[in-house]
Amino acid sequence: MRDINLNREIIFGSSDTEVSRTISALEAQGKVRKLAPKIYTTNLIDEPVYIIRRNFIDILAKRYPEAVISHRSANEMRPTPTGEFLMTSSRKARVTDLPGIVINISKGPKGQSTDISFNGLFISSEYRWMLECMQVSRKSGHFFALSCSYLR
Repeated sequence: MRDINLNREIIFGSSDTEVSRTISALEAQGKVRKLAPKIYTTNLIDEPVYIIRRNFIDILAKRYPEAVISHRSANEMRPTPTGEFLMTSSRKARVTDLPGIVINISKGPKGQSTDISFNGLFISSEYRWMLECMQVSRKSGHFFALSCSYLR
């Protein structure tokens, strides 16, 4: 069995079968619980949404290395009150498997030298996120207002 650090609140699953077996055994023993695909916690008390929000940047860095935290999220560095979080990466996606959070990933350029390198991710520079917020969206008013509401 592989050693898993049970002092950390979040444990990430792995494609390594030994790690997967160890995590499954810990889950069967009631020492960890699953929060989302390949994300487990040693915190057996708090609600999943709070655990995810506390460890959100680490989760993003593990799932989307080199992605860019963009638009409104680059300025606020947290999900909106409705749980939306905006990123830019090499593929477009809408991720809904994290309790209480929806990650909207736009397809776009990778991190630039003017962007801020942060924990394996990038944060759009001030100029970049302002321009991102001016993008016209095909979605109805809600999404456009979501990404630009702080500019009003």
